[in-house]
Amino acid sequence: MSLRSRSQPSPWLTFFLGGVLLIPPLAHVGWREWRRRRLDPEAHLAKRVEDLERELASAQKQLALRERELEVLSEWKRQKPEFAPRAARVLPLADPSPRRHALWISCGEDGRIHRETPVVQGGALVGQVDWAVPGRPFVRVQTISDPYFRIRFRYRDAWGFLSGTGESKGGDRPLLEIQFLGAEVHFQEGDKVFTDGKDGIYPDGLLIGELVAAQPGKNPSGKGDFRIRAAISPADLKEVILLVDRVTAEARVSILDGKP
Repeated sequence: MSLRSRSQPSPWLTFFLGGVLLIPPLAHVGWREWRRRRLDPEAHLAKRVEDLERELASAQKQLALRERELEVLSEWKRQKPEFAPRAARVLPLADPSPRRHALWISCGEDGRIHRETPVVQGGALVGQVDWAVPGRPFVRVQTISDPYFRIRFRYRDAWGFLSGTGESKGGDRPLLEIQFLGAEVHFQEGDKVFTDGKDGIYPDGLLIGELVAAQPGKNPSGKGDFRIRAAISPADLKEVILLVDRVTAEARVSILDGKP
């Protein structure tokens, strides 16, 4: 055995000495707390009441949020009975992929969320699920900010396709580009555009955004002169709602469970 190894203190001795060093400050804290309670019981009681009131206010706030969440989910069930809405929390994570236009969300349970599940907030479109962590409640959402995002839209009696640009107007809400129109139509700046509901992914009537001039100050004349400014900014969201297709979800559960 080398001289260096023999000179090293025992781990138990190190632990014991560390505990001895902690005794004075712990004793001081305990003595001060005992004196405070013994000499000023009213102040201690007032502090306890204040703590309980703070906890009660926090619990009431959480209850109000949950009640509001249930109201929103009930309204979605009424409007879109073919879908099973599920609330989800946006995780404070940046997308590590090169595109960096995704959201990571937690569904709170392993619900076997499938790809292409629509994601909304307040009646407006956020995007769709493009990947779910197997066996975990975490999913990644391709948002309307993604340059690879595509969607079929409706404006008045016309329909067409939109694509993401990866850009935003004024540094906030994303911009989408009009790629194709099924009929000639006269656009009006500020008008709303909605999902068409015929692409097999999104239900009809979800708000996408509003028409804006591609070049401010220029008199627009056609689809190339307009873009769509999204109704919401995905980067600012704290909570979203997943519109789980009931038929697809039941079919997937039956297959995974081995049922005919």
